[in-house]
Amino acid sequence: MRDDEEHERARQNADEAARQAQERAMKDAERLKAEALTGPMKEEMLRQLGLIYGGLILIGVYMVQPFLTAPSLDASAKISIVAFAVSIPLLAALVMVNRQEAFRGRLTPSVTVTVARAVAQAAAFVGIVAGFWPSHGSPA
Repeated sequence: MRDDEEHERARQNADEAARQAQERAMKDAERLKAEALTGPMKEEMLRQLGLIYGGLILIGVYMVQPFLTAPSLDASAKISIVAFAVSIPLLAALVMVNRQEAFRGRLTPSVTVTVARAVAQAAAFVGIVAGFWPSHGSPA
């Protein structure tokens, strides 16, 4: 009987400690989010987003060039070209949106822009991976 009470107390203590840790983590996350969306951190984040979009465009253009002159393309090359065909225009639009965000000093709350960011970055990632994927069927 004594062991059951000790076990129950230990479980309650562990549950309480877990709840307190979760509350601390939530408060820290809220504080960090608030800090990221205000002041110099926000301006730096906007600059970094512009740099990321421009870099992904540059990588995409550079990686697609050899595929454009190739006489035939394998599956990974076709996937890379299609992925960059999706990502490059979206990234170019996001560069323009980013310039407007930097001018206003805040991120846009638009759902369309949020979706475009996700799609553009995912498509660029797929294009990069497919571009480096071994085309001859064996590991590099």
